Amino acid sequence: MNSFVVGIDIGEEKSVATYLSPDGEVKDNFEFTMNNDGYNEFASRIPMETRIAFEASGSAYVVNSTLRKLGYCDITVAHPKELSWIVKSKKKNDKVDSLKLAKLHLVNMLPESHLLSEEDRIFRDLLIQRVRLSNDIASVKNSIIGYLKREGLYSSLPESNDSFSEKRREAIKEIRFDNQKDLVL
Repeated sequence: MNSFVVGIDIGEEKSVATYLSPDGEVKDNFEFTMNNDGYNEFASRIPMETRIAFEASGSAYVVNSTLRKLGYCDITVAHPKELSWIVKSKKKNDKVDSLKLAKLHLVNMLPESHLLSEEDRIFRDLLIQRVRLSNDIASVKNSIIGYLKREGLYSSLPESNDSFSEKRREAIKEIRFDNQKDLVL
């Protein structure tokens, strides 16, 4: 493919871009900050028709979205687990990593990753939060049961197959120690 490519090693505050000509010559290598000024600098140095590659990371969605808003269309997100060559590299730094990404992208050998659509990300995030909330609720319930057992009160609660049936919740609300244990419960 006769096109220029850029490999970006994404960092939290700064990223490194390596810009290659179609014959693999390094045309530019620079750092840019991960903010509007940095993206504007990137856009001033990298033509819109350039093929861009970076590794999937926590920032990949933001970088992808920002570059697309700037007008870049040909963006490839590399699959991190299949990029073990970076980890195994004797010389590991941001410049070397961005160069390797660019070179692999130049010869179409970059293992691709898939970014979810915004709708799918929201759905996934809602499921994750629902599971976390369920785990938090279970943890609190187990703590209450454990405390009541330690204090010898659990067996005095109304009979029920559900540890937190309405009758048991009402009985727990009525428990009074008349000391600091009330704060614990």
